[in-house]
Amino acid sequence: MQYITDVIAAISEVSPIEKPLFHFFHQSVFDGVSGYVDGGNACIIQTPWYSVQIIRGACCVLQGARLSSFTRWEFFIVAKRGENGCTITTFGAPAFFQCPSALNHSCADAGNQVRECFEQAIVTWAGKLPLSFLVKDGLLNKLVSQIPLLGLAKTTEQADVCLAQQPGMWWTEHHGNFCRLHSNGYTIFRYEGDTALLPKLAFTARDLVFPGYPYGLMLVDKFARVSHDEVDYLSSLFECLAGKSWSYIVAGMRLLNAHSVLDSVK
Repeated sequence: MQYITDVIAAISEVSPIEKPLFHFFHQSVFDGVSGYVDGGNACIIQTPWYSVQIIRGACCVLQGARLSSFTRWEFFIVAKRGENGCTITTFGAPAFFQCPSALNHSCADAGNQVRECFEQAIVTWAGKLPLSFLVKDGLLNKLVSQIPLLGLAKTTEQADVCLAQQPGMWWTEHHGNFCRLHSNGYTIFRYEGDTALLPKLAFTARDLVFPGYPYGLMLVDKFARVSHDEVDYLSSLFECLAGKSWSYIVAGMRLLNAHSVLDSVK
């Protein structure tokens, strides 16, 4: 127990490196049309020499703070190990998405890379819609659009402790670009794009369930996320349709899942 109290004392001593400059704002009533883009992926089959993954993407359109419409796409990829990374084959990808045929990554990482490429393709697709602005879940990474574009990343490892302690709605360029969209919200986003869009976005971040989190991003996450139940269902479906080939597939999977076997041992 002494060690636990020592750890608590150590982390309680964290202090800000320097005082940042905060730019405060108020939410702006917005009844225009905005779009939100997100993607998801999950591994269905993983062996040392190939990976089967599902890729999903979605775009939600809101009128003010109300859902107007949404579009969702999903497809499968097979990533096969090569000499310098892996090769990619898609099954059921939409026509507007040109998936890279090879990646300088492992088969296990291929799903994340393809998802990011697919999110960028959806942003380009959504940029042709009659929207006031477009929000992408995650940073833009130099991505551009025909309409005003904002990227919001909810993972903020670079945040300083002073950001968590600062109340109000604000944005700052302190060791990166950060913003808070609700005075009572506890989520701090990293952002990329035009800060003039933040007051409008804050108008959609008033949900009492999750104050400070834009409603459009909550919706598009729901449509794009691949749940554990879906992965289990798809795994069972592959097993049923594979027939006798499943024993060969399982033999490869067992080379990587020794920890899951140990976890099941009581």
